Amino acid sequence: MKKIAHYILFFTLMSCEVGGYKDEKCIGYQELTHVNALRVGSLLPDFTAYTPEGTRISPRDLKQRRLFIFFKSNHLSSGFLANKEILHKGLGEMASEYNADLVIGSDLKIANLYGLDIDSDRLSTSFLFIADEKNIILKIYKDVCEEDIVTMLKKERTVSP
Repeated sequence: MKKIAHYILFFTLMSCEVGGYKDEKCIGYQELTHVNALRVGSLLPDFTAYTPEGTRISPRDLKQRRLFIFFKSNHLSSGFLANKEILHKGLGEMASEYNADLVIGSDLKIANLYGLDIDSDRLSTSFLFIADEKNIILKIYKDVCEEDIVTMLKKERTVSP
């Protein structure tokens, strides 16, 4: 019964109509050196957020070899999903398999902390921050989609620790 409840919660959160998850349109991502004052080589701003399942998320607590923080422009609910809670396209499983932490969401207060543009109470475009285990920013990307993240996870796997 508990498993059925998890599936119902998952499909509710991931359904485009109900207000959870909608794929980003792949338009070709751009690699950036900075977003406002946040630069490659600087420390990720720390935050604390909770997933719908109650998992606490904080960059300082996520200690895999790589940390991917994906801010979705069309994520229809405020908040985040992390690692194995991200069932869409198997991204959470893939991140875990590749020794990475993956966080996906659109919390506007945290997006503002990261210097992202907010337009009409939503992100104007999607951003991806990739950091090392010390939370030093290695890469920043703009206009990212889920398929891009799959490619980047695979690429990061080939990078030696």
